[in-house]
Amino acid sequence: MVTALKALKRNQYGKDFISHTMQSIFNELQPDHYYIAYFNKSCTKATSLAYYIDGIITDNAISDLLEDVPCLKVLESGAIYLIEAHGYSDYPKDKLMVEHQFESYLGIPVISPHDDVIGIVVCLFLHPFVLSQEQIDWSEEMGHLLGSELQYLALLSEQKLLLGEMEASQRVAKLGNWQWDVLTNTYTWSKEACRIYELENCLHPDLKFVHCSIHPEDRERVITFMNNIITSEHTGYNIIYRLLLPSGKIKYVRKESVLIKDDNGKTTLIRGIIQDISEFYHISTELSKTSDKLHITYNAVAEGVWEYHFNTREKVTSPKVWDILKIEERVIHSLYELMRLIHKDERKVVLDAIRKLRNNDSQSLCFDFRLNPKYVTNISYIEHWFQCQGSVVAVNAFGDTEKVAGVLTDITDSVSTVQQLNLAKTVFDNTSECIVITDSNNHIVTVNQSLEAVTVYSGEEAISKDPRILASGFHDKAFYEEMWDCVEHSGQWKGQLYNRRKNGNVYPEEMTINKVEDDNHEVVNYVGVFHDISVRQQTEKELLFYANNDALTTNEPSLFY
Repeated sequence: MVTALKALKRNQYGKDFISHTMQSIFNELQPDHYYIAYFNKSCTKATSLAYYIDGIITDNAISDLLEDVPCLKVLESGAIYLIEAHGYSDYPKDKLMVEHQFESYLGIPVISPHDDVIGIVVCLFLHPFVLSQEQIDWSEEMGHLLGSELQYLALLSEQKLLLGEMEASQRVAKLGNWQWDVLTNTYTWSKEACRIYELENCLHPDLKFVHCSIHPEDRERVITFMNNIITSEHTGYNIIYRLLLPSGKIKYVRKESVLIKDDNGKTTLIRGIIQDISEFYHISTELSKTSDKLHITYNAVAEGVWEYHFNTREKVTSPKVWDILKIEERVIHSLYELMRLIHKDERKVVLDAIRKLRNNDSQSLCFDFRLNPKYVTNISYIEHWFQCQGSVVAVNAFGDTEKVAGVLTDITDSVSTVQQLNLAKTVFDNTSECIVITDSNNHIVTVNQSLEAVTVYSGEEAISKDPRILASGFHDKAFYEEMWDCVEHSGQWKGQLYNRRKNGNVYPEEMTINKVEDDNHEVVNYVGVFHDISVRQQTEKELLFYANNDALTTNEPSLFY
């Protein structure tokens, strides 16, 4: 048997030798499944070159990690390893053995001419198997004879795999490689380069075809550039242009090359890559358009847009930020310089807000501030208030804040409005006149403190009620109809009437009612302003009485309390 293998070795090589050897294995050992595999350089994986079932080659392929499998025993010992029975139960992590319930396993090491274990022949049996001494000798000799052939075929397989991976990568990247022998004027292209030019067969591309494929509007520029490069001292180039293909399709391509020159400096060979960048070009164009639109938007909106990178200390702002602050951007180079511009009364609030973001105690900030008067050069400058809002937009792998972004707004008008409202509220609450404001349906929306004191109704009791809760009953329906008719037609009514306090006491008052309308002349509110004149009336009555009667004999009680 060994002699036959040696004779076979002398007459056949490579795949033929492997094929006949595998047939010999079947004839000698009768395995149900068997394959030959090589180990990778790190000896962590076995990859099959040929897989047979019942002596017939199949498309099955093996690529297993050498972990808790019997092949690892062969690799570590460099000797034949046999499991006579119960193999699938002894190695439950060996998927192939478990899947087919193989009873026996025979692993034969393939030894290189340098006595290294470079591969393995695996024979699997569905029934218990015993190996004779003669079969052991034959298997060992076969493992040595296979060594040189397996090493060669493994190298070819790795190269084929790498070539396949390279072609797959080129296809994904839409990048092909090419070579131009300037002396013989011959081109060699990869498959992906052919695909870029939409050629099914590109065994013999030539310079004429390359030139004709250049878009007419780019052709003269590209050809002139190429001719100048070839005769120059440059050793490489990078150029972008368009292709106009026979189908009418236009592609943008990037060509990058290395020039090889002889001792006289003459270009003899050019190697390079060509990449279809149409998609990137269109995306870049769209991004450029979007960027232009965004820039216009930045300058059109009332707010200034900003962002700050804590790690790089880089700030990015829209021009609107500096328009709002009325400060030149070039005078601010750091966060520290920006802090100096903030009014001392608000500086601590700003620093606390930034510190919370930096320490991950908060995910957003919002503060109002003024500028430090010392750094305002505009003589006619009026004190402005600004509001800064922002939130965390990027964190690192540890969850720490890296970038924050937000908007800046001039809120001077809002602050002024609030201040005026506060002033008006102070006047409203502290005036001696009683004030009641109703909505368009004449329901009370607010009253001041003077009204609460006079009527004894609290604000909570009066709000949402109709002012008729104050009616005394002294006036008939005609009185009120005349009063409201005057309000609706002239916008105002003035006069005296009697109202009732919460405790039931009736008192006289002087009242002014005004109608408030919006720009469309729709009623928004009614405002009533009055004051209690019971004391004045009592005083007038007493003066009149004393003027006409003897004060010692007459005592006229008051009607009002």
